[in-house]
Amino acid sequence: MEINKSRPTVPIGFSENVIESAAYLVAALSKLGFNLDWMQTRRDLYVRIHVKIGMHRELFILGKLYWDIEEIVNIINTKKSELKLELVGSWTVLAGDIDQALHLWRYSGGYDSVDRTQVELCKDKAYQQLFKENGNYLRSRYLQYLLAFSYWPPLTKRNGSNIYEIRSYRLQPGTMIEWGNNWAKAINYRRNNNEPFAGFFSQIGYKNLQARMETRESAWRSPGWDECVAYTVPLIRETYSRILSPTSFSPTK
Repeated sequence: MEINKSRPTVPIGFSENVIESAAYLVAALSKLGFNLDWMQTRRDLYVRIHVKIGMHRELFILGKLYWDIEEIVNIINTKKSELKLELVGSWTVLAGDIDQALHLWRYSGGYDSVDRTQVELCKDKAYQQLFKENGNYLRSRYLQYLLAFSYWPPLTKRNGSNIYEIRSYRLQPGTMIEWGNNWAKAINYRRNNNEPFAGFFSQIGYKNLQARMETRESAWRSPGWDECVAYTVPLIRETYSRILSPTSFSPTK
């Protein structure tokens, strides 16, 4: 996602695709001479929430959503010291698939902060009521956890009246390292007009998100796992992953 004040928008952005193996190819690909510095991300974790607004009573619904997100921000601000969570930006779509809103939140405590936030908000009746009410006039909701590319300029809030463009790229399996290496060089050509706003990649389970990260990193330290991935990734045409929570009546928890 990025911003350009001198012309409508010049896009660079990363999301939409959960590339499971990306951050864990470091050990194997380092041996091949790839530069992996950009994978050493900042501790902050971001979550992108994408909602599609219902077609009926659009103006009323849009106004109600503005009020609701403000209320959610107020709820979270009262727990800010516990949750380490803040709203970075909130937008509605002007061109593309309209009738949508997008919210970007920043967790300063990484995956552990995400796990704590989920527990706290599940117990907050006011938040749960707003979440339930929103479902009555939304077509869909989509949430994605993101990590910032280390070579991207630090995310800073902007003043004035601006427009933003977000682009999402679905990469070929196993090509994220090469993608990152090239953009680490290319981003320098896009800073002249203060264009870049934020650039992310996504990789997401297990007991919680922190445990998942530790478990998968441990797998890469096991001899032979890197070879398995190296041989199987070229056989995959597309990978799609979702994070699930068992229902109260689920036989497996």
